[in-house]
Amino acid sequence: MSAARKTITVQVGCRTEWRALETAIDAVSSLVPEGLGPFSQYHSMTLEGVDLLLFQGGPSKTVAGAACQHALSTHRPDLHVMLGTCGGVSGKPEVGGLMYASRAAQYDCIDRLCDTNDFFYDAYDVHIDNHWIREVLEPLGLVSGTVATADQDIDFTVRKTLLAHDADVADWESAAVALVCHHNHVPVLILRGVSDIPEEDLSQVDQAESFLNKTPMIMNAFAGILPAIAKQLTLRQPLRNTRIPLYAKPFELLL
Repeated sequence: MSAARKTITVQVGCRTEWRALETAIDAVSSLVPEGLGPFSQYHSMTLEGVDLLLFQGGPSKTVAGAACQHALSTHRPDLHVMLGTCGGVSGKPEVGGLMYASRAAQYDCIDRLCDTNDFFYDAYDVHIDNHWIREVLEPLGLVSGTVATADQDIDFTVRKTLLAHDADVADWESAAVALVCHHNHVPVLILRGVSDIPEEDLSQVDQAESFLNKTPMIMNAFAGILPAIAKQLTLRQPLRNTRIPLYAKPFELLL
């Protein structure tokens, strides 16, 4: 009896990233439009014998989390991938560089009734074990790091605060998506490309221009990495690759 085909759901945040990914993938493969979901048009394709369903979930933690849950409940994937751009914090990676998240944490959840006042909200602090895919990503130039998520773009002041708390990049969606995948026991892979790094002498207009200029290059790079991810999923399937340290839940991996 042949093994069941694997499925990957691929989520993208904002429309600019989505359009860039559509263009990049159409250059190397043929996307098949699927039915319109509650958040966006779905596209499907097959890579390395693995079925991929791609969609734009939208920006912000609420919308991204809801879109992720809909995808997990509807398609029952073996892996959920979050692709997109981010603002740089630590300089690792630099502008145009790519990262895979080993930790995704929310920094705009503020509980003033607790005794502790941690910068990252512990109950939503998701750690991701990427051992199963690291050997594929690092030779391609991706580095591991922490992504900080909130419903805001970062400026130089926010960047300094995030840097003091060991964040490497910042975005709008990743920590929410990681948390949803954790509670659904679905392995997650978060890939981010740095579109801009806020500096004291750069304006928001400068950051926006950098985002628009770098996004096509970043999404094109991710389109090129998807076949390698699909191939690795057929070889080393993670059963569960997330944990929340507050609850001391271990990783459960089949390597």
